Amino acid sequence: MSAKGRARMRYFETRSFQSPYIGSTEAVSPLSAFWALLCGPAYYWRKRAPIEALLFALALGALLFLDEDRDIAGASGGIDIGTMLWLGFALAAPVLLPACYRRKGWVEVAKRGL
Repeated sequence: MSAKGRARMRYFETRSFQSPYIGSTEAVSPLSAFWALLCGPAYYWRKRAPIEALLFALALGALLFLDEDRDIAGASGGIDIGTMLWLGFALAAPVLLPACYRRKGWVEVAKRGL
């Protein structure tokens, strides 16, 4: 299997990570994208990924200061940049959360495929 195929499969796996310090466990599955789509930065915060939650919230907050008449994405009347940002963070949840846990030193304890 190619590296691209393995990366695609990791996106669809359910994985669990455990903190070596406090022993808490967090699961990451493809449903993470759905919950991040519904809850936004609050989902990242609840999943113990504060840096990702703050980046998401700050990026959304920065959009409040943009001029509404100026079109950044070049797609007038289409999907605005806030929607693209929200969708991007939501679809990236199954990738960002494991990266956050690994960065914090958490250990992967379980992996299940579809």
